[in-house]
Amino acid sequence: MPDESFEQEIAKLQAHNRDLAAHLEALDRKFEADARRDAYYFHLVKEKERMEREIAAREGRPHQDDDDPDGTTHPEPPEDDETA
Repeated sequence: MPDESFEQEIAKLQAHNRDLAAHLEALDRKFEADARRDAYYFHLVKEKERMEREIAAREGRPHQDDDDPDGTTHPEPPEDDETA
């Protein structure tokens, strides 16, 4: 009888291992799909930035990302017209 319960326990563990392996494979496929999607979005953002820079250069104005690395622009402060 102990051999049968041992065999049953082994069968349960093997089934559990198969379930875990299938779950890990599904996660791996999802992560690969997410990485492909993220790479595509990154490409689109870079292409959009390139086009914006090209348009800004044609119009003779600085691109919005040219002021700071974080993409914020800082308008020039108004000049003082004070005459003393």
